[in-house]
Amino acid sequence: MAQPSSVASSSLPPSLPKRERDESGGAAPGERPAKDPRYNYDSITEFVDVRGVREMRRQIAELVAQPQRTEAELKRADMFVRWIDTLEQECGPPKDGPLGFEVRPLQCDYRSRHGGGRIYATGMATIETGPGKAKTVCVQGAPREVRPFLCCRFAHDYDLKNCQPSILYQLPRRLSWTDKRAPPDMTELRKWCDDRPEWIEHVAEAHSLPSDEDRFPEYRKDTVKELMIRLMFGGTYDAWLKENNMDTKYEPRSERVMKLAEELANLRKAVFDSCEWLAFVRKDRERLKREGKKETDEAIDKSVFSRIAQSLENEVLSSMRRHLHENGWRALTLCFDGLVVQHRPERTLDLEAMNARIKKDTKFDLEVVEKALFSADFPVLSLARAK
Repeated sequence: MAQPSSVASSSLPPSLPKRERDESGGAAPGERPAKDPRYNYDSITEFVDVRGVREMRRQIAELVAQPQRTEAELKRADMFVRWIDTLEQECGPPKDGPLGFEVRPLQCDYRSRHGGGRIYATGMATIETGPGKAKTVCVQGAPREVRPFLCCRFAHDYDLKNCQPSILYQLPRRLSWTDKRAPPDMTELRKWCDDRPEWIEHVAEAHSLPSDEDRFPEYRKDTVKELMIRLMFGGTYDAWLKENNMDTKYEPRSERVMKLAEELANLRKAVFDSCEWLAFVRKDRERLKREGKKETDEAIDKSVFSRIAQSLENEVLSSMRRHLHENGWRALTLCFDGLVVQHRPERTLDLEAMNARIKKDTKFDLEVVEKALFSADFPVLSLARAK
């Protein structure tokens, strides 16, 4: 398997013309900072629905005026306002956009770092969305409640179903080892991929998680997915329990979760030892040690494995973008494990053909699904996810 690399602009569909820099080499008013010549960039112009932003502000004002609001809900509303304020400072002036809607353009320059990892929009403002969590102010980084107001009237959201668990489950068949070892056992990970709802229900019942009705839609799914993400990238079961206010001394453990954690630890070791990734791992470990930002070897290895998984995710994303471009579709933003795509009246994107293209390009058998986004009407804003 080829070593991962930054996604070069030449490997992807052409972007819109980039706005001119001023003659001094700095950024023109409203422009992004000058690009770092060490990296390859890919630029996309996102579009922000002017009416959608106005409608979101109206709904926020109504919500915060209600006397029963909790402090957490008011903080979330304030975060939404700060996010939208900052977004509007980043955008260009209003213009006609997709399907004739009035929009404000936002140039996003995407790149990965150090030859691998996830592609992020760079050089843009960020907003703190929670303790230790910051989101880039663009459609890619928008909180899930905000995104429909930005683009639902002219865009569809296509997502890779169960993306990273599916990639990791299939990864061993792409690897080889000098000692001719057998691929690691992935029984529980396969069960997650085959029937995620059953796995989520198992964990939710094992730990008596509140119901969605008592918290907010998809609360159980989101909470158990956080556990899976932790385990995939070297985190611990106990850390998840603690984050969800459970007593790590007395809380019963699920045997299935512990088996899954063991499988994923074995998978990480197998990937690190593989002929395909050995050189990348060695180089990335050395870089992270030089930088000195990670305090332990364990923290370094968590970062290295995350970048491997994200590099594989980027392979798939690039295949999806090429398929879109070759078939007359336009990607409006990159969303890590999916794409926001401009609506084409009286046209339907052939998702089976996209799945086949991904399989041809990457050898991964994945499923693209459409998530709820495209709508003539804006949604009713909710503060229910406030913690």
